[in-house]
Amino acid sequence: SSDVAWVIKHSIDRDINVNMNLVTDESYTINQIAKKALNACNAEDLEIKYNMDLNMDGQLRKDCSNEVLKKMIPDITFKSLYHGIRETYLHYTENQKNA
Repeated sequence: SSDVAWVIKHSIDRDINVNMNLVTDESYTINQIAKKALNACNAEDLEIKYNMDLNMDGQLRKDCSNEVLKKMIPDITFKSLYHGIRETYLHYTENQKNA
């Protein structure tokens, strides 16, 4: 969404050249992310299907640190996950004919 573009532009403008995770303080499970995405895309009627194979050992969630990001850009604010997905979805649906 646009907050990611803002961080990239802000980093270029201020010559910030370090590796950092572009993540919020929030941490969601895969199921929570999938449900928020369905809601943001007006697709709550779709069914989420998970591979329940007991041999699969995928992660329930993936936590990251944003310590470096906050140190480099202390005044950073992010959209909520829902609003970021919604913004991206609306941009795509409004512009897919031109892609």
